[in-house]
Amino acid sequence: MYQKDDFISFGKAIPQEAMGRSLVQADQDDVFLVIGTTGEVTPASMIPRMAKQHGASIIEINPSHSNDTDDITDVFLADKATVAMTKQLEALEFDEK
Repeated sequence: MYQKDDFISFGKAIPQEAMGRSLVQADQDDVFLVIGTTGEVTPASMIPRMAKQHGASIIEINPSHSNDTDDITDVFLADKATVAMTKQLEALEFDEK
């Protein structure tokens, strides 16, 4: 379960450790989820683009298109984050039965 501290508010810096882990994952992951962002705020907006450059497939979940949708997104799910993630979780739970 997430903790409130797991989120960065607009105007706040990304903790250095979290940024470092994000960059490592962008270099290594095969699939990268982009959820609920406009893709406008740096440095966070650079991370999905780095992942794409390293060969990751990008899955974007947003109610509307972002700055990344037409450029790097492979799969676009037009929905609110909570709705889309609940559907995905339910599908995974169904597959496990």
